[in-house]
Amino acid sequence: MSSRCKSQGSPSHYIQVTKKQVEMSGPRKLETRSSKKDEKREQVDDAALDMGEAEENMASVLAVLKTFRKEHADASKETKATLSRVEVTLKEVVERTTILEQQMADTHQRVSDTEDQLQRHERAIRYMLQREAKLSTKCEDLESRARRNNLRVYGIREGEEK
Repeated sequence: MSSRCKSQGSPSHYIQVTKKQVEMSGPRKLETRSSKKDEKREQVDDAALDMGEAEENMASVLAVLKTFRKEHADASKETKATLSRVEVTLKEVVERTTILEQQMADTHQRVSDTEDQLQRHERAIRYMLQREAKLSTKCEDLESRARRNNLRVYGIREGEEK
């Protein structure tokens, strides 16, 4: 615009040109401005709709999050309850294991004592069997020797043997 005005020279002409330009471009600019306003209104309406949708989305997301939070809290409570039951059961198992270990130690000691006693008894039985065998032999020998003096001879009267 300014290059045209300078070439034509006068300032009045500049105003006229500008007026002409305004008159010629006026409705277009108004149309452009009104169409821009309409576009802006549509954008604002779209934005409002988008905002509404966003608010609905946010509300639904919030509801889902609340549901997840509740489910998580419930699951956490269940997990804690289960953990407590497991701990109690584990304590019972540890107590039973301790008792069983003590019983095993006692049983081990009793078995060891019984084995020692068995060995002593076996030694005593061996000694007694050997002693019994010696005494049986001795008794048999004595009985045999005693029978030699108590012989009965049939057919010879007593006292004739001299």
